[in-house]
Amino acid sequence: MTDDNLTVAQGVRSYFRDLILFHRDASDEQKARTEAQRELLHAELTHRVKNVHGLVKSLASQTGIHSTSIEEFATSFEGRLRALSFAHDQSYRGRDGGELRGLIDAEASMHRFQQLPERFKIDGPPVGFFKRAFSALPSCCTK
Repeated sequence: MTDDNLTVAQGVRSYFRDLILFHRDASDEQKARTEAQRELLHAELTHRVKNVHGLVKSLASQTGIHSTSIEEFATSFEGRLRALSFAHDQSYRGRDGGELRGLIDAEASMHRFQQLPERFKIDGPPVGFFKRAFSALPSCCTK
């Protein structure tokens, strides 16, 4: 092997070593970003799950106060859980947003009781929201 060949081989070896080290550093940075994103998503999910648990506990408590029998409680509670699910679906269903009346009606239906079916009256002109604002409204209604 000549000195020129050895110099070229060392240059190629150096290039590949630097390339591998750069790729490893980039992978480490990507792993760190991915882990930070995962932690953020986990914290947000935990927060939302706690909110839902609190809401379900409140629904159960309010349903129990206004129920006169186990059967009435079960029927009413099931209906209120369905209303909660429907309200959640309303906030994520439309690609372009949604109409406020349907969302408020869905949220209010969780708080209606057999003895007070007309506990809430919803009236007014139609009001529409863009998707980003509309998807935040259920949280505003329950907090």
